[in-house]
Amino acid sequence: MTHKKKKQHEKNNKEQQEQQVTQDDHHDNQPNEQQQQEEEVVEPKPQPLIELTHGYAYISLEGFYIDTIGYQRHGISPSLIQNRIQRDGHDHSHITLIHRKELKLAMEAANIEFPKKKRKAQAMKNLIQWIMERVGEPSQWKEYDWPMDLGLAHVEKQEEEQQQKLTSKAYYRVLHWPLGQKIRALLNLEPAFFHVTIGFDPKDVHGIYKGPGTLLCLKEQQYPSPLSHHIRFDEVQKEQQGMIHDLTRLLYIAPHYTKDMVFLNALANQCSCYREQLETCRIDWTFIQQHITRNNNNNNNNHNKDDDTEENWPEAPGASLSPSSSS
Repeated sequence: MTHKKKKQHEKNNKEQQEQQVTQDDHHDNQPNEQQQQEEEVVEPKPQPLIELTHGYAYISLEGFYIDTIGYQRHGISPSLIQNRIQRDGHDHSHITLIHRKELKLAMEAANIEFPKKKRKAQAMKNLIQWIMERVGEPSQWKEYDWPMDLGLAHVEKQEEEQQQKLTSKAYYRVLHWPLGQKIRALLNLEPAFFHVTIGFDPKDVHGIYKGPGTLLCLKEQQYPSPLSHHIRFDEVQKEQQGMIHDLTRLLYIAPHYTKDMVFLNALANQCSCYREQLETCRIDWTFIQQHITRNNNNNNNNHNKDDDTEENWPEAPGASLSPSSSS
């Protein structure tokens, strides 16, 4: 190799080394692909315990606490639950506070202009803000302002579809929520039967009574004696304790439902079946005892007015609450 070529070769090597160093420095200063992905990952926003929110045409209460109620679905067929998930597009639960048919009336009460489709989302947010200005933000509510889960309930409804009678059934958790009733009253809306839908088949059921009178614990018969039916005593005792727990909770909220005769009559029947257990546990059921006495007096008075025929007797009063079609 000539001297000239040797010098040129050394010069080329030096330039290559300098270029490599520059590339290495640049590489060291740049995060690798994995680092970039890690840095770009955004932590998911934690789900609030409870919040007022809206869908396309309804106002609802949602959050982790409501989901917890919705997960209480032991004994419900998975296919019924799947029907609800398929309808909603997810497995989260909600409580409908104002359904679509009530929106216009609610916005009039809040002095909010009922919007066209393009502006509906903003109007819904304004309505939620109007509500929170009067009852506070859900995150600031006291625990007694939250909905109380009363238990699992069930209804069926028969409808005609394509000239055939179709019976739909729905399972849901009945909720006691005085603050929700207060909000509806502020908006000139009738009381509603708040609930969390668990599942249905083949369609959800709307437009009928879904109050506490539909609770399964009020439809169950008194548990049999283990002596006559060969059932283990400890099993019967456990079932009876569960029933007493349910009745105690319902007796606590019963004074809020003085016009819901469906509920009060069902509760009275079940309390009468468990009279001994209630008295043994010293559970105060005076309110329901008074209801039973009033019913008996009314029946006697009606019988004395016309004891020739039952056809002229007045019909038994129903619940005063308007059936909510909310899901």
